[in-house]
Amino acid sequence: MAKDKENTVVKPLVLIVDDIVRNLQVLGQLLYSEGYDVAMAENAGEVLKITSQVVPDLILLDVSMPGISGFELSRILKSEKSTRDIPVIFVTARAEDNDILAGFESGGVDYITKPFNHKELIARVKTHIELKAARELIQRHASEIDEKNRKLIELNQSKDRYLQIINNELSSAADYVLSLLPRPLNSGLIRTDWRFIPSSQLGGDSFGYHWIDDSNFAIYLLDVCGHGVGPALHSVSIQSVLRFETLQNIDFTRPEQVLDALNSRFQMAFHKEMYFSIWYGVYNNSTRILKYSGAGHPPPLLIDIEGNKAKLSTPNYAVGIFPTFPKNGSSVSIEPQSGLYIFSDGAYDIRKPDNTMHSLDDLYEMIYSYAFSSGQEIDSIYEDILERCGRKSLDDDFSLLKVEFH
Repeated sequence: MAKDKENTVVKPLVLIVDDIVRNLQVLGQLLYSEGYDVAMAENAGEVLKITSQVVPDLILLDVSMPGISGFELSRILKSEKSTRDIPVIFVTARAEDNDILAGFESGGVDYITKPFNHKELIARVKTHIELKAARELIQRHASEIDEKNRKLIELNQSKDRYLQIINNELSSAADYVLSLLPRPLNSGLIRTDWRFIPSSQLGGDSFGYHWIDDSNFAIYLLDVCGHGVGPALHSVSIQSVLRFETLQNIDFTRPEQVLDALNSRFQMAFHKEMYFSIWYGVYNNSTRILKYSGAGHPPPLLIDIEGNKAKLSTPNYAVGIFPTFPKNGSSVSIEPQSGLYIFSDGAYDIRKPDNTMHSLDDLYEMIYSYAFSSGQEIDSIYEDILERCGRKSLDDDFSLLKVEFH
């Protein structure tokens, strides 16, 4: 939410910048009808005057303007502490690759070419405002944790109390990540069940599913490297990109194309050396074909009602490590009543008391033994893992998603 100098909370404020009055009117009316507060400016001078008084939640910025261009204005905004965190979306008729690259290099978070689809623009505005709110929430948690750590050093005698406060803050951040996950589907052609049990360190697991259109259902699970607030925030960003389908010129029914676009968007060199594994599939309920692609992710296990099983793997490396992506994909025909089990390495990369590892093959056997047994197989699998590994909790996030095709 935007805040003025008196810290008064208002509706999300979008600042539209364009030297053509008609463009301002069209965008302004569109955003106002969607419930946003709107401010308008025709040039860089007006923008700087407005941002000295109020901080918008997002800026829609034209490129071609008299005097200071949109790219130059974006660099100015990103150089100032008070405005550097405002997401900037370029809305322009300039569609050359060099212009798009210049937009991102100048600090833009997205680039929309004219003429644009109104629903797509609103979806992108909504996504980036939500991402900004998520960043601010997690950053507030991080700042509070840092402050409490400082007090812990100064007040050693109160360390137990402050450690509890820190754990509560991490738990709150984990609860926020959990709140973004989709609800289980208990009826219909596709049904889902899942368990997400975050580790005490707050990890980078996330997953989701949604209908792309009337026929195609997207399913995905990802795991960002590392633990803590950074990976958690990164996973939230990736999940939002997939959920709102904000990758440009991408057919979201083609998994290998989606992973290639994610690899371009989330290069680790620009994201604090964080990369991630992911499995992404699209099931067509008319053809009963599941198309899928994985990137450095453990292959999900597909089990049909007759007990036949298949590991859905593709030879791709993790997203964000290399500039190019192999774009390997595959597909499989789904029999009625089949179950698909998708998970992260937190479900099997576990050291047991005898110093051996609970392996991926161990997990496959465990899933197969519990499949279709009671309707509570995920809970049974988790409890069995804890018992076999002699644990009360796991060191990494436990994520296990089951999808049934009816």
